[in-house]
Amino acid sequence: MKRSAELKQKRAQKIEAQKTLRSKVVTEKRDMTEEETTEFRALQKDIDGLTGQIKDEVAYEENLRSLEGSGDAGFSFGGGDGKDGEQREMEKIKKRFNIGSALRMAGSGKWDGVEKEVNEIGVNELRSAGKEVSGHSFSMPASMVRSSAQTVSEDGGLYGGKLVQNQAPRIVDSFIPKLFIEELGATVLTGLSGGKLPLPVAANYAFSWLNETEDASSQKATVDGPELDPKRAAAVVLISNRLINNASIDAQAMVMKNLGSAAASALNNAAINGLGVKDPRGLLNMTGLGAGSYAAATLPTWALVNELKGKIQSADSTEQSLGYLCDPALMALLETIQKANGIGFIAENGKIGGQKSVATSLVKAIAGTPELHTMIFGDWSQLFVGQWDGIQFVVDPLTAASANSLKVTVNMEADVQVANKKAFAVNSFFKLS
Repeated sequence: MKRSAELKQKRAQKIEAQKTLRSKVVTEKRDMTEEETTEFRALQKDIDGLTGQIKDEVAYEENLRSLEGSGDAGFSFGGGDGKDGEQREMEKIKKRFNIGSALRMAGSGKWDGVEKEVNEIGVNELRSAGKEVSGHSFSMPASMVRSSAQTVSEDGGLYGGKLVQNQAPRIVDSFIPKLFIEELGATVLTGLSGGKLPLPVAANYAFSWLNETEDASSQKATVDGPELDPKRAAAVVLISNRLINNASIDAQAMVMKNLGSAAASALNNAAINGLGVKDPRGLLNMTGLGAGSYAAATLPTWALVNELKGKIQSADSTEQSLGYLCDPALMALLETIQKANGIGFIAENGKIGGQKSVATSLVKAIAGTPELHTMIFGDWSQLFVGQWDGIQFVVDPLTAASANSLKVTVNMEADVQVANKKAFAVNSFFKLS
């Protein structure tokens, strides 16, 4: 870990101690005692000293990075792999990290080893964002929450290169797997910090034809759009102590996979079905999207399926990541319906009309009409998913002790928004027979 990061952790601990002192005084509605004042000022002196040291260390580390970039002979701080020391250090940490040990340590409050390092990084991220850190909790930093894809060569091999080795490696997956809406091209932003994030959508600029020397009038296009606003999602799970204490890589991977898959499912589901109450508002509950011409139950035809594409194209939407989304039953039916006699089927080889598509049971029928099925077509790059900071695990070692288990509450903050509603069209009136 960088020296500056270590100093920042120490400073955060001093600030937390100050906060505890101040909170006690506020709760008891009194002034600080002489002893408390002395302690508070001593902490402030330490904080000021650490702030100066941090400034010096950050400057020194920046000097090393600039020296590395200059290619100065005889010096090599980067390892020649295109990554800085912090990246390589995090990769080493992820390989040694054990989720079972982290949850067990959170329950006891006694930290050690790489799990302590990971937790401290996560805690500092949360505190720097102004968030409270619960007791008996473990915080997973944003860098370990997820990656957009698992590749071998992209991103300097950071997300897949380590999987190609002469000997069997220990594979350390990110917490949240790739979302299926990403397969369609949704824009996913992770590790966000702070509050709301605006998604500006600029109105179209118009060109005019002019004489050679004629003045062109200036234009001021309106820029407006929705905001990604962090919303809390949580799950409570019981994990047996036997499983937590199991040192098997497969057992630990199963815990991570199950928790991460649940988080991914929550994000996917919110993007489609969210009601916009406590959760984000999903596509099927948004107004302003394009609609198919039929408002009554009808069998799907190629004309009605292809009509959705025309809806967004006529609205001047972008065409970067076009694709269809529907449920598996509708997809299966489309694989049996020809576009026209002898011209092939609407759905073939996992695509609809040659466009990429995803079939998922998360695309649900409109309430009260289970016989009807929905299809969404759009430019999925206009669907934004934001995930803030890391993931916090709050561990209760007592409530489920009689069942020889830990009660773990998992918290994350995320939101879903559509930047340009003209980029999506929906038909919710397809029937299967």
